[in-house]
Amino acid sequence: MKLERGEYLSPASDRLIRVADALGVDPERIERISKGQVADSLPGVRTYFRAKYDLSAEEIDEIERTVKDIQRNHERRDSA
Repeated sequence: MKLERGEYLSPASDRLIRVADALGVDPERIERISKGQVADSLPGVRTYFRAKYDLSAEEIDEIERTVKDIQRNHERRDSA
């Protein structure tokens, strides 16, 4: 495979995601290596949790609120 041999230096993010999944690699490691390419191709929180865990709309709403709270706290901490 060209990616494994280092001949293909800019793989598509969807391929990186499949490789990480197949290898059982932490997505954050792939994210650091790909310099943000993976995150750009990931589905939104609602889509991911509905597909992955078959959660109800109410459960997904709660997850989205929690993620937004975490993001706000992170932004406040960065701006302080």
